[in-house]
Amino acid sequence: MQAQEVKDILAREHPEWTEGLSLEGDRCYLTVDRAGLPETAQALKNLRALPFHYFSFLTAVDRSDHFELLYCLQNLERAALVFLRARLAREGEGLPTLSGIYAGANWHERETFDLFGIVFEGHPDLRRILLPENFQGHPLRKDYQVLKQAPKFRGLRPRGWLDREGEARD
Repeated sequence: MQAQEVKDILAREHPEWTEGLSLEGDRCYLTVDRAGLPETAQALKNLRALPFHYFSFLTAVDRSDHFELLYCLQNLERAALVFLRARLAREGEGLPTLSGIYAGANWHERETFDLFGIVFEGHPDLRRILLPENFQGHPLRKDYQVLKQAPKFRGLRPRGWLDREGEARD
């Protein structure tokens, strides 16, 4: 199913979403407020005309001043997908979990917590999934300094390393 068709169905079924709907390339995006995320996800899952019953993946993007989270939901029978997009402040904010709506969200939220440090409020088991429990920091954040923070790499300086003044050091 084409993204424009998905957008048209969503706008027809939920006119209140029209402002948050957009097409980017061949994808349909629905931008939602973080507080309304579970309600919107539940509505998409139960959508009469095109139920998005499959949670494909969740990813986050560190935009330096905020995080952007993308949830990919699919209708497998009609080969349709929609991306839910939510914006989150870098510090002090969390997102409601979707694991009660989509069981598949559980591990994706844990991975996002592990790698970005984003907290999913109400998650039944929010703990690291890829890295050891004693790992310091969250390595996919832009402010994570792998050569200083990661135990395996601490003190390592690759050949041609540039110092703060841009001079090569060996």
